[in-house]
Amino acid sequence: MALSGPWYEEAEAEKEREDREKSPGNEDRHYRGKVQPKDLINAQAIEGTIGPHEAIMIEYLCRWRIKGGVEDLKKVSWWLTELLNVAPEILERVREDNR
Repeated sequence: MALSGPWYEEAEAEKEREDREKSPGNEDRHYRGKVQPKDLINAQAIEGTIGPHEAIMIEYLCRWRIKGGVEDLKKVSWWLTELLNVAPEILERVREDNR
């Protein structure tokens, strides 16, 4: 299932803008915790326990108070709905892989 929709397109465009604005090695100012979301996402992706839906939600949840406010929470809600739509298919693939 291809990802699409207004929140997805907006999220992708925003991510591209942010990537262009960042210089290598600089941490994002809106991620102030000891653990950077990208480090958590990368660790989970390597283990195969996280997908793109979850990764995007983690980023928005980690920054909503400082950067995007309620709009970031709406984006989390949109991504969660998308995840719920594809969850049965994902779970079926996981079951097949574990057989």
